[in-house]
Amino acid sequence: MTNQATRTGYCAVAFLRGHREVEKDMKEYRIDTQAAQRIASLERELKVAQDNLRRTVGELESVNAELQAANEELLTANEELQSSNEELQSVNEELYTVNSEYQSKVSELAGVNDDMANFLSSTMVGVLMVDQDLNIRKFTEYISTEFNVADQDVGRSLRYISFNFATIDLLALCREVLSTMQPSEHLAASISGQTYLIRIAPFQTDEMSYEHDEYDATMRRHRKLRGLVLTFIDTAREGDFPLPHEPRYADSDDGYSRPHESHARGAGSSADRQGES
Repeated sequence: MTNQATRTGYCAVAFLRGHREVEKDMKEYRIDTQAAQRIASLERELKVAQDNLRRTVGELESVNAELQAANEELLTANEELQSSNEELQSVNEELYTVNSEYQSKVSELAGVNDDMANFLSSTMVGVLMVDQDLNIRKFTEYISTEFNVADQDVGRSLRYISFNFATIDLLALCREVLSTMQPSEHLAASISGQTYLIRIAPFQTDEMSYEHDEYDATMRRHRKLRGLVLTFIDTAREGDFPLPHEPRYADSDDGYSRPHESHARGAGSSADRQGES
């Protein structure tokens, strides 16, 4: 047959009718029903997608509103920070001014301290300052001739410091002045043979405080005890001094010594003794 078709260029196809049994199971396929089910499924998926889209859009709108509110808060905070920055700059300028004033005051106090130290060293008067517990606060170099003190002794108690006065109980005298608040004077000789006029006076400062009563508050000034000031004056250098038992400065309101009155009375008593002789 193949050879004949090759010769003529034609071939014949025959279809034979017959009945053969189908070995596999088959069922009827209805295209309308399947299409309707597929369309319904797609519609459900579309509705779910639309619902999800609406929820997403709502969430995005809510997030956008929150972002706008946060942006407004940030703008407000930025304005407050700028205002605070300006206030801090103003405070910084004020602090710089106050610091300059403090530095000027410190320089003035240092100058006053130097002047006071030079004055005390030039007067040839021994000065010893103690607090209420008799701890050393300050002293002049002149006092080191009779007291075994050094710069590192500042803050130590006076009872731990040795001195050359064997005839008086200096600690007992200091405690007496602290209790009575009245200055006292004593003549005492040191081991070296020099005689000193020792003056012990309370050291007080003025302090302001508010006193509250039933109606208002009033600021009042109070005298507060800070310690004692001990002065040691060499009688050989200063001349004649009144003895401690003689009347001293009865007309003084504050109980403190008056140097010019002391010299005047000392000179008067010397003149009287010379007249009697």
